[in-house]
Amino acid sequence: MQVKSKNLFKYLVPVLLGNMLEFYDIMLFGIFAPILSKIFYNTQSSATSVIYLSYITFAIGFFFRPFGSLYFGYISDIYGRKKALLGSVMLMAIATLGISILPGYEVLGYGSVVLVTLFRALQGFSAGGEYNNAAIYLIECNKKLKNINSALLVISGVVGSLIASYFYKLVITEGMPQWAWRIAFAFGACLAIIGLLLRSVILETQEFLTVHNKTSAFINPIYIVLRDKRKELFIAFIIGGFNGLIYYFQFVFLVNYLPNKLSISTIDANYFNMIAMFFYAFGILINGVLANKFGVKNLMLFSCIGYAIFLIPLAEMLLRNNLYSLCFYQIILACLSSCFCGLKHVFLAELFSTHIRSTGVSLGYGLGVAIFGGTAPFLLTVLDQYNSLFILIYISLFAALCGLMIWNKRII
Repeated sequence: MQVKSKNLFKYLVPVLLGNMLEFYDIMLFGIFAPILSKIFYNTQSSATSVIYLSYITFAIGFFFRPFGSLYFGYISDIYGRKKALLGSVMLMAIATLGISILPGYEVLGYGSVVLVTLFRALQGFSAGGEYNNAAIYLIECNKKLKNINSALLVISGVVGSLIASYFYKLVITEGMPQWAWRIAFAFGACLAIIGLLLRSVILETQEFLTVHNKTSAFINPIYIVLRDKRKELFIAFIIGGFNGLIYYFQFVFLVNYLPNKLSISTIDANYFNMIAMFFYAFGILINGVLANKFGVKNLMLFSCIGYAIFLIPLAEMLLRNNLYSLCFYQIILACLSSCFCGLKHVFLAELFSTHIRSTGVSLGYGLGVAIFGGTAPFLLTVLDQYNSLFILIYISLFAALCGLMIWNKRII
């Protein structure tokens, strides 16, 4: 059986809902880091060391992401996209539910540290198999709508992040009980169960079925990618790294950085974050349409050039310590990021042929996000201890490298 365009709603909603859940859970752990650190770590330690530990735990999830990418990419290329999508959302439900009911340090001692790290690792493993396989599924379902479908997938992630930010805003509101954060994680588990039920009835893509039926002998996609597609794998690695870096720089790091460095409240910082996400989502949708005219590669290059050239000058807005300037700064970054993040999967899908596509994209992209995205909050915090300018230089140089990779790969 194949997915037809008239069944757009049937295949789009289950995939988008599952992806929304993934981003909800990932963002939830990142922005709740100050609260979770007080629950699961030794509160006798210094505040800085506790925050470092919570960010390290956040990064551990990304360390396991490439393993999930490798596993689910293999499942997707051998057994089908649908099986990979079902497995990833089921694991996320288990991990998120586990965090929601896990006792804190006062009850379990170091056991709480071990278990929260284990559940975070399981989240990362699941996320490694979700995002890229969902994108490939949507792109293969309808080639004519690949730019829009890719954009909608990223927007679903933004919606998940916005819901996570909203829950955080509720939890830190005066008068809320200390255990209110658990409701946010339990809600994520409920979403996962709904996503699992909806995905159980989706159809396999015709593109996969056609290639799978023509291939009589067993072909190991991991071996082929590592043997024949090392250059494409490296490009996917850089793109994943830059995507993770700019996303978690703006939507995780800055949320905790701005209240500590500037005279604004945590509530205002979270409010600016939500506004930026709205512009980010709107920009992604617009770029999904513009890509048909200007090309995916050109829009992604525009984003890289913007970050490489203007990130440091734009930081002057932060020095003004003005609420309007801070908000405008967030919006500009969101618009630049939308040109890149909303279209990257269309670019990545063209790097690999169908029978190795999930493995190649998931492995390269997953490694990049794990190394440069997952470590971003921690590494940027360390760089800030020396000089805040180092943060901007690091991101600008990475943007230049990523732009060079895209420029040299003239495929779109």
